[in-house]
Amino acid sequence: LTGEVTPWSSVQTPKSLTPPSWSCLDGSLYVDEKNDFYIVFCREWTQVINGQICVAKVCHNFSKLLEEPKVLFHGSDAKWAKRSTKTGSNRKPTPSTVTDGPYVFKSRLSGELLMIWSTIYSETRLYCVGIARSSGSIYGPWYQDEEPIFIGDGGHGMLFREPSGD
Repeated sequence: LTGEVTPWSSVQTPKSLTPPSWSCLDGSLYVDEKNDFYIVFCREWTQVINGQICVAKVCHNFSKLLEEPKVLFHGSDAKWAKRSTKTGSNRKPTPSTVTDGPYVFKSRLSGELLMIWSTIYSETRLYCVGIARSSGSIYGPWYQDEEPIFIGDGGHGMLFREPSGD
């Protein structure tokens, strides 16, 4: 990270960055080429039935959001994600899909903006990791790959660079 970052303990009124009435989890940081900070997170399927991956621009000291969160996609947008059927508030059966562990990065090979995220694989009912691809912006639109990249009952994916830059 570049720029001034205030440690969490020194923020005057510590609070969640996500809306207090939302059930959210698995926030991760994305910093774009203009050095804007974004929190990418899940809105829990247990609250919204069909899990959501959301984004909001955040100030550099992480004390507040600079915009209202936007939904990037739903878990059911990936054809390989397991769908359960739950009765929604409208009393109609609604697809219910888990979204977990989003992590956004720019591919050094293709320059594409990619996101790895986790859910339940429809064929095995095991935890899997898939890839979504943006049309170029953090706001999308996002397109899901045809199949997940890992189906071996893993967890949340994350990438890192070695100090050498590899």
